[in-house]
Amino acid sequence: MFKETLTERDDVIGLVCEGKLTETEFKQMHALLHERLGTTDNPGLVLDLTSFEGYEEPSAMLEDLKVDIAHANDFGRIAVVGERRWCTGARL
Repeated sequence: MFKETLTERDDVIGLVCEGKLTETEFKQMHALLHERLGTTDNPGLVLDLTSFEGYEEPSAMLEDLKVDIAHANDFGRIAVVGERRWCTGARL
């Protein structure tokens, strides 16, 4: 499951991901991002992966990758909160 947080801010989009996410949930998340990005230029993104457990099926991982690629340059800043294992590209 995912839910939107930080709804009182226009300049930051906040998302919390919990448990294992499905392809359908990533499609819903993508639609939400499109909606929010239509109202603000270059917002920040805060992504809370503290309770994220992974993907329900391989198609969910593919949908997540599609979201990442589609919005690679849409955010001014990105903050990821969670376990070290979800920060694969970061130098920790």
